[in-house]
Amino acid sequence: MRNENTRWFRNALAQTAAALTALTLATGCGGSDSSISDDQDLFLAEATAYLSANADEAGLDADDISDAITGVDASGDDDIAEEASQDPPDPAVADTGLACHFPTYRARVMAHYDEDGDGAISDAERANIREDFGELRADRPRIRRLGVRVRLRAWHAVRWAFDEDGDHKLNDAERAVLVATFQARCEARRAHILETYDANGNGQLDADEITAFRIAQRERLKAKRDAILEAYDADGNGILDVEERSVWKADIAAALRTRRAALFAEFDADQDGALNASELAALKTAIQEAIASGQPVPPRLS
Repeated sequence: MRNENTRWFRNALAQTAAALTALTLATGCGGSDSSISDDQDLFLAEATAYLSANADEAGLDADDISDAITGVDASGDDDIAEEASQDPPDPAVADTGLACHFPTYRARVMAHYDEDGDGAISDAERANIREDFGELRADRPRIRRLGVRVRLRAWHAVRWAFDEDGDHKLNDAERAVLVATFQARCEARRAHILETYDANGNGQLDADEITAFRIAQRERLKAKRDAILEAYDADGNGILDVEERSVWKADIAAALRTRRAALFAEFDADQDGALNASELAALKTAIQEAIASGQPVPPRLS
């Protein structure tokens, strides 16, 4: 049954990615400059996917995406842990919109990078998007100004699950699959929110239901923050100092290593101590399926 589900998922995702690529080729991304290259348009779509993965409580710290972060390469664990241990989540500044509306995120990215305010993304502005998301460098002030935690090392680790040919970068087809997967995640997240908070069953959230959703989101973030402070705020002053943050960082890195070992053991079907091409493909597909499921606490890969 799993093999049948996997084939269905990959076929459906490939069709969605192909449609996304075709739409990019046909229309571009809102600009009128015909000289804009297609891969830059997909970088805009990837920026939208990145924003969607950072903007709510089911973001880059969620179990499904954390599985993607583990991958099989431990070289970036300390850097990923450093990003994750910058600050506990703050419910007072959380994005409490209706979570994962991909067109809204896309418009937000467009507006953010439209530096001349002409309502279109020029070659130079698209180049900024490509620079921010195409390479891994220390600081990304433009991303920081988007108002989300900058988790680029974690994001580049997530991209591993979409690198089908193993060349350590994403081609257009692979990037289109990544975008389609995160778009599916957004749609699943919104469906889950409606199922949970649409009390009158009219297919949308009214003012009271929106308030209930926002309260619940803030409570979840507060609980997460409180748990972190309880575990690591040794002096009880309500913030993490350098030493306390260092302990938290070490525990995050250790958790990455533990989860990587579990994933490795799970997908090493022939138990030879290495993942061959088919085993790696199975792991990557399982991670993509988990991401697309969109649940705040999705099932473990099994």
